[in-house]
Amino acid sequence: MFLVYNLGSIASAFMITAGTFAGMSFVGFVTKKDMSSFGGQLRGALIGLIIATIVNGFILKSGPADFVLSIITVLIFIGFTAYDTQKLKQIYMHYQDQETLGSIAISGALSLYLDFINIFLSILRIFGGRD
Repeated sequence: MFLVYNLGSIASAFMITAGTFAGMSFVGFVTKKDMSSFGGQLRGALIGLIIATIVNGFILKSGPADFVLSIITVLIFIGFTAYDTQKLKQIYMHYQDQETLGSIAISGALSLYLDFINIFLSILRIFGGRD
């Protein structure tokens, strides 16, 4: 990554990602709306995104399509951030003081980490200045 993008672009993308991630995680934590119905929709959108990315990568090889797919990736994963945060909050409230909470916390942390990484890489593709 450091060989492809300049350091300023990486730092900017990281700051944008951190702010976006924190904001959406806060929304997922405090919202009263049940977001469980969004999980299936987000997974369906992710499957469509994967198929579109494969088609663009191997068949179309279109730069503008890659740009649009990066924007869609950001939108999908900010949705996943809010969804995963709310899901983890609900799980914590249900399983308080139980031994299984440790393994659930590790799984939840991995989900949120993957959300962050995907947002970061997509924002870097959108705004990143290449060396």
